[in-house]
Order: sequence, then C-alpha cells, then structure tokens
Amino acid sequence: MTYEDKIKYLRRYRNAICEINRLEDEIAKWRSLAEKVTASLALAPGGSTGDRIPSAVEHIEECIAKRERELSALCVLRDEIGKAIETVADERLARLLRLRYIDHLRVEEIAEQEHIDFRWTQKLLRRGIEKMAV
Repeated sequence: MTYEDKIKYLRRYRNAICEINRLEDEIAKWRSLAEKVTASLALAPGGSTGDRIPSAVEHIEECIAKRERELSALCVLRDEIGKAIETVADERLARLLRLRYIDHLRVEEIAEQEHIDFRWTQKLLRRGIEKMAV
C-alpha cells in the first residue's frame, strides 16, 4: 500500500465521524421544524394540514437509525485503524499516529503536546505511516 493509500485508510475514521456529526445536525434541524409553533389555518388557502410533525418525526427516526448504524461501523473502524497503528513497532511513532488519526489532533497540537518541533512532528508522522503495515 502506498503512503497516499495509507493516509486515505487512516482518514476513513475522521470521515465517518464527520458523517455522524452531519446526521446529528440533521436530527436537530428536523426536531426544530417539528417543535416550531406557528399559527396554521387548515381551511385558509395554502394553510397547513398539520402534516409537518409526522413528517418530521419520520425523518428524525430515519436519521437516528442511520446514525446508530454509522456508530456501530465507527467502532469497528476505530478498532481496525487502532490495530493498524499497533503494527508500528516504535511506540513514539504509534502514539503520534493515534493522536493524529484517532484523537484527531492537528499536527500543531501534537507538536505542542509532545514538546517537539512542528516540522519534526510531520516527519515522525510520515515515518510512522510508512512503517505501518496495512
């Protein structure tokens, strides 16, 4: 597997978390729509027939079910990526990879936390990725 392929492999976890966050936002949006209290006149032209709440509830249930499936897949993915990182024999490199790809810290944050130079952190991350067996 090439270096770029390994990066894509590791980024799948972050992408899955972004999808879960998107679903959370969508659930919040539909809840907000369902909870809005507005005057509606069913008999007036263009008036609401009250279908908004059942429709919103249906969308919320669909999003929650999808989120639950995504969370299950996320747990499996985290374990898979964790095992791949464990293949790096150097504990320091493995720790940096965990901070970057599981804890989602930026390179600057990792450098500060580990008390090392930014560029050196980048080099160590690259070295760890190259040594990772996937």
